[in-house]
Amino acid sequence: MSDTNAPKQLYELGPIGRECRFPVAEQHETIGGFLFCAKPVKLGLVYCNHHHDLSAVKGRPRGAPRQN
Repeated sequence: MSDTNAPKQLYELGPIGRECRFPVAEQHETIGGFLFCAKPVKLGLVYCNHHHDLSAVKGRPRGAPRQN
């Protein structure tokens, strides 16, 4: 039985908007050289809650568009 929350290679991830695409490890023997988080994401996001919080700009609500 496989661990559904184990990091995955990019080609193993489902469609965008289903699994977190935050790179969590370098693995040179894999295609592309990285493993990705792969935890479930909320609709419209590419990162899980934890990685979204790490990468988000403070002061801008989640999902709010950038202002140029």
